[in-house]
Amino acid sequence: MRELPGGWYDMAPAASGAPAGPYALLFPFAGGNIHSLREWVAELGPGWRPLVAQYPLRGRRLRTPMPAALTDLAVELADAFLEFAPGERPLLLGHSLGAHLAHAAAVRLEERGVVPRLLVAAASRTADGAVRPGEVPLHLRSDPDLIEALGLDGTVPEALADPRFAALFLPVIRADLRLGHDHLAAGYARTVRCPVLAVGGTEDPLARPDDVSAWSKTAAGDFALELVPGGHFFQQAGGTGLRGHFDRARTDTGGPPSVPAAPHPDDHSGDLR
Repeated sequence: MRELPGGWYDMAPAASGAPAGPYALLFPFAGGNIHSLREWVAELGPGWRPLVAQYPLRGRRLRTPMPAALTDLAVELADAFLEFAPGERPLLLGHSLGAHLAHAAAVRLEERGVVPRLLVAAASRTADGAVRPGEVPLHLRSDPDLIEALGLDGTVPEALADPRFAALFLPVIRADLRLGHDHLAAGYARTVRCPVLAVGGTEDPLARPDDVSAWSKTAAGDFALELVPGGHFFQQAGGTGLRGHFDRARTDTGGPPSVPAAPHPDDHSGDLR
């Protein structure tokens, strides 16, 4: 593991002389860190150079404040990637909250003239499913109610039984959840030219199959939907069956390597619904 500029960590094994494959940019779920997507790194298979984003308020970014908007964080990460890998066409994969960061980062890359190989949105609902009648946003719930809700999808660390750990972890996940809630409530629905793959667990209570299929609205081009047995963290059981999608994205040389940069690349607040 090697720290890179802008919050990125290179998770490729250190192997002298190993060929460098295309980049895969991975975006963790709410409360996650650079170690949270080990299963997804494994699912990608060989031939990729996986980079995982470290969000503010954790690890070496503990004292970095959380941006006001999810798109701000996505732009920071996308721009940092282009600084050390200019012109590279990555795959972007995000789980739950991370899917929206991956999507907003894909928008930013295309604004700057780079079309990603593939955008993978896993275990995530779109703005269409952002607000459900009678549902109190997770980040506004009491500590006991938040812990109970997180337990429904298997995200609760056993260490939360320790009040000292809870005092450290809950503010971080609240900040992440607030970022995601505000992003969805604003109805951000920009389309991307790159292929989009939406993946969901058949038993996921947070992102139901219909929620996941709505990602088709973000695809200006190719779209595929895959449903995998399991809940919100279906990938933890292994064997998602997605390797074929990843291998095609890795070897594809027929897609457009770039598009003309947008005339105003810093304007990333629009809604192209």
